[in-house]
Amino acid sequence: MICAVDVIEHVEDPRNFVASLAERLAPGGTLIISTGTLDAHSWRFAGGLYWYCGYPENISFITQAWARAVGDRLGLEITGVQRFAYGEPDARRLGRTRRRFYRKLIGPKLREQLRAWWPFLAKPEAPQRNHGYPSLFEDHMIVCFKKA
Repeated sequence: MICAVDVIEHVEDPRNFVASLAERLAPGGTLIISTGTLDAHSWRFAGGLYWYCGYPENISFITQAWARAVGDRLGLEITGVQRFAYGEPDARRLGRTRRRFYRKLIGPKLREQLRAWWPFLAKPEAPQRNHGYPSLFEDHMIVCFKKA
């Protein structure tokens, strides 16, 4: 068994990374990869402003479809995929923080749309900050591969 927990997002070529791990697996061996996933709704909503993109060392982001495609090419079968959030946030804070997250994102998008319609509304804005926080959304996944 080989486990790569929060590693793949740091490599320049994730396909070659998975291939190098698959080469080291014995037949019937298991490869477990855990990382953030672009499949998360919160990540799709925020795009490049999502908190996980704010770390300069995170350079590769994958999806479940990517994992299936790479697994097929490398002769690896996906035996399971599980999405999760790190930790268990306080339930009272969770709703408030999620609302704040969406307000921060909808506000800039709405202002951008208004400026497109009425250019005279344009004014310089402060640089965008990354949005979202760890533990608020199921924005990570564990993918289990099995070598044939």
